Amino acid sequence: MKKVFFLISIALLYCNWASAQINIDKTDMPQPGQIYPKFTLVDGTRDYTATGANFIWNFYNLTANTLAGDTFVTVLSAPLVYNVTFNSPFDTLHNATVAAPQAANSPIATVQMPDVYNFYKASNTRFTEV
Repeated sequence: MKKVFFLISIALLYCNWASAQINIDKTDMPQPGQIYPKFTLVDGTRDYTATGANFIWNFYNLTANTLAGDTFVTVLSAPLVYNVTFNSPFDTLHNATVAAPQAANSPIATVQMPDVYNFYKASNTRFTEV
């Protein structure tokens, strides 16, 4: 009886240990100096509304139409006005840890928008835009 109890205990401990879950923290989030490739795919031949039992999606023959890169930089490399806003010692809730330059697409043709950035804050519990 002691052997059975011992084997069951070992099996339960192994099952508890084997049910590992991945942990994602701020080191897995974008870091300054990293470039992440981003592919755009357009495929007009697929019916995306088709679904159901035993339906198989096959994306084997997809090819990328465009390739771009998301680049992340340090907050200090952004213009000074942004640093006052997103790196202020008086508002630590909204301090960014990384910035991403963006394309400036102005809705008004005569208005130019230089130096457009998105700012993000990475912590061990979340990755948010600030």
